[in-house]
Amino acid sequence: PPGAPPPPPAASGLAAAAKRVAPAFAASHVVALGSDYDQLHRLVVDNKPCVRHCPTSGKWMCLVSRRQFDSEDKLKRHVAKSQLYKDALEKAAHESRIVVRQPA
Repeated sequence: PPGAPPPPPAASGLAAAAKRVAPAFAASHVVALGSDYDQLHRLVVDNKPCVRHCPTSGKWMCLVSRRQFDSEDKLKRHVAKSQLYKDALEKAAHESRIVVRQPA
């Protein structure tokens, strides 16, 4: 109708994935999931996966603490033991920068 606001732009890519998130989870639940490497695939930080592998450099990246690792084993150890990671994860969870993806 005349005078009505235009419809919102269609979501695509990561924006669409971000819309498939569960309703707000408690920060403690997000931190618990983020502390388990096998569950990290369920979390998105700043609309990006929490961890990813870069095929061009061969590095594994932690987008929570913004660190790179030579192997997935080193990344797993970082998630399990690093205080830097735990602090960054907790801060991002409390700032609502991390969301839990809905199962596909």
